[in-house]
Amino acid sequence: MDKLRTNFKHRQVLAFGENLEGNSVLLSRYLEPLKPPVKLIDLDSNPNDLFAIEKAARFVSMIPFV
Repeated sequence: MDKLRTNFKHRQVLAFGENLEGNSVLLSRYLEPLKPPVKLIDLDSNPNDLFAIEKAARFVSMIPFV
């Protein structure tokens, strides 16, 4: 754990945020697993997909954040 602190000592991590009513809530409350589209991860039908990483990166880049 100390190694993580020394590697990221200048990074500010927020565990709490405000909801619409102005109350403090733990931010992990809003996280949930998100399955990628089947055609993105279907390596059984196309195991030699040269653009698999690019497709995965695009999928992740489209996840909204604040």
